[in-house]
Amino acid sequence: MIENKKYMRTLTIIIDTYFPMKDGVLTYVRSILPLLSEHYNITLIVPKLPNLKKESFKDVETIFAPTFPIELGGYRLAFPNLSSVNAIRNSDVVLVNDLAPLGAISLFITRFLKKSTIFFCHHDENILLMEAFKLRQLRLLPHNLILKVIDKIVAMFYNRTDLILFATQRYDAKLKRLNVEDKKKKFIPFSVDSKMFSSGNRQTIRQEYGIPEDAKIILYLGRMSYEKNVETIIQSMPEILSKNKDTWFIFVGGGPRINNYKALSKSLCKDRYKFIGEVEWEEVPDILSMADIFVHPSIHESQSFSVMEAMAAGLPVIVPAENGTAFTYLEGEKNCLFLSNPQDVNELVDKINILIKNKKIRKILGANARKKLSEFTWDAHFKKLQSEIDLLIEFGAPIKGNRSRRAKARRYAVLGSVVLFIYVLAKGFRNVF
Repeated sequence: MIENKKYMRTLTIIIDTYFPMKDGVLTYVRSILPLLSEHYNITLIVPKLPNLKKESFKDVETIFAPTFPIELGGYRLAFPNLSSVNAIRNSDVVLVNDLAPLGAISLFITRFLKKSTIFFCHHDENILLMEAFKLRQLRLLPHNLILKVIDKIVAMFYNRTDLILFATQRYDAKLKRLNVEDKKKKFIPFSVDSKMFSSGNRQTIRQEYGIPEDAKIILYLGRMSYEKNVETIIQSMPEILSKNKDTWFIFVGGGPRINNYKALSKSLCKDRYKFIGEVEWEEVPDILSMADIFVHPSIHESQSFSVMEAMAAGLPVIVPAENGTAFTYLEGEKNCLFLSNPQDVNELVDKINILIKNKKIRKILGANARKKLSEFTWDAHFKKLQSEIDLLIEFGAPIKGNRSRRAKARRYAVLGSVVLFIYVLAKGFRNVF
């Protein structure tokens, strides 16, 4: 039963992405908003992007923050405006989902206005920045030093929040690396609508894209960016295609590296691969239905939404190995195949060949994957999230900083800015923006 809006508490949600972009954060927000809006007055703060698609969310007020014509890693820089500040001021709780400029600056605002703040950890900024800007190739400073600086800056922002949520094993490891206190962390696993991915029109969608009905399709679906490590899939194609005449590779998604990946594919293979580009969320079940194997060799994460959707669709998946079993739905050799090194082309070739040659293994992994994902529901996720929000509203108080911490934070921010400035000078603006 929907509560009376007049008496609902107010929740402001901040994300550094919006339509027409397609990524995991947006998938999460669009999945959880219908449930949240039944219990809270929701304000959504998002960047005003070029070719903006103003998709409406029922009972949600959307504020579009101004952006600059500069992109970093495929994301447009956005900054809070007066409407954003007023929305934060009028909130009972603020939920931040990124540490891009919009989210990061909003954390300063929430601290200044003494607002209870939750941060949902969706990224490892360390890996994103190192890979997106190729900082490992920067010779002016050792990359280990750059990693430490990034971690210190990220930890500074996390210290401005009251609660940090995480959904996967890797993000638990990240928070431990940043020395986040256990009492400040909460595990709330993501979910997927299993019913949505339980069917698809396999034959029709294959005909639409000109794929033979009896071909084995190896599918990648996600952003075309450095951290997703799509190039390792592409580098595996020559050997796989030369030894398996009935096999195709299909790449679905857009992003800053898509033209590079198309060029690399063309240089390695003549045919039996396709780049479909971005598809609408509602089309994903059909796309998944035409595949036989799903590959996701990301250096950033194993448990992405695209992996969850593929598993819910009953596909065998190949993903990076998880270190531990406490916060994961992935079980190596039972509902997936693990890559010990996602950037090892030979290992990926071996795992793909195992699945190509053994239909029984594909079937077992896919069935187990679908069964496991059926245990995760958005209702269960929402109840855990609601509990944390309501606790903050009832008892929460902003964590107070101290002068020494603020002084350290300023030093880290200055050092981080210097590192980025040196990198820009070394590589040139064209390669960064």
